[in-house]
Amino acid sequence: MSSNDRNERRIHIDFKPNKSIDNTSNLFFIGSCFGEEIHKKMIEIGHSNSISNPFGTIFHPIPLLENLERIVLNKTCTAEEIYTQTNSESASYHHLQLAYKFHNTNKTDLLDHINQVTEAAHKQLHLSSHLFITLGTAWHYKHLPTHQIVGNCHKLPQAQFQKSLSHQAEIKQATQSICNLIKTHLPNMQLIFTISPVKHLRDGLAENLTSKSTLISALQECLAENSIVESIGYFPSYEFVTEELNDWSFFRDDKMHPTSETIDLVFEKFTQVYQN
Repeated sequence: MSSNDRNERRIHIDFKPNKSIDNTSNLFFIGSCFGEEIHKKMIEIGHSNSISNPFGTIFHPIPLLENLERIVLNKTCTAEEIYTQTNSESASYHHLQLAYKFHNTNKTDLLDHINQVTEAAHKQLHLSSHLFITLGTAWHYKHLPTHQIVGNCHKLPQAQFQKSLSHQAEIKQATQSICNLIKTHLPNMQLIFTISPVKHLRDGLAENLTSKSTLISALQECLAENSIVESIGYFPSYEFVTEELNDWSFFRDDKMHPTSETIDLVFEKFTQVYQN
């Protein structure tokens, strides 16, 4: 079958136009690493008013919500939030809701760094016109010593964590809380959700499919209940890659991450939808 014949036989995803981005728009991407890829493409085409993941990549909606609350409200990080990992010779300090780079051997330096990043992100978000949130997985890791669902395990001992699949209701509640947070504090913000097409095959193929379907079902329930709010939308990047492209050749050799060609194709759809 030729490439043209194969393209004609594809199921085509319906992308609803939302021509709301122009050269004056300020874009804020947060969540999975796939959103980072779209941010980079925006920078490549000269759209410098774009930032991504000030706290690093966060895959699960619950820590993502907590990070957004920190940014939106410019919440000061306190010593009580920091986890101390000790061994016989030294100690290290970690904020487990944030990416691994937010650890330090000096607690004061870590707190200062987090608060500086928070303040800068707060200012940038409040100047932004669009917030793009990419959800990556419904699997979460609970840190047993602190009883919190973490954004990153910080290379701490595996025995400290319990891995579980979040219930659909938990994901829906987190996404609805994100919607409420933005509607309350940034009512003019365009809020767009998407699901990352990156396959978390280290969880297992069936487990990855379960995770993605949980995210999709929960998010679609949330969006249905917010359907009258025109400023809340959805960009179907996961559906485009898995259903319209629907070919392992669009993934790298690790079978998890989309190729550069795939990212280009998604970005082409992204600009068709949003670029004015």
